[in-house]
Amino acid sequence: MSKNNQLFLEIIDALVDNGYSVIPNALNPELCHSLKITAQTQRNYRYAGISKSPRKHLDSRRRRDKISWLKEDSASQSHYL
Repeated sequence: MSKNNQLFLEIIDALVDNGYSVIPNALNPELCHSLKITAQTQRNYRYAGISKSPRKHLDSRRRRDKISWLKEDSASQSHYL
């Protein structure tokens, strides 16, 4: 069994048993560092909206976070995905 398959099985087991998964050292440290740098330097964060409908709206009383979708145009994000 490959290392990735084993990791996926550990994640699944943890989700089933606990409802969440914490896997120490699951990602390569260099990849983590690259993802961190990418996240810190990108400027396309958008305020998170409420509702999946076409009429999505912003409500800063309920959500104050900003989001950015991962894209495959970055080498580190592509590798992570």
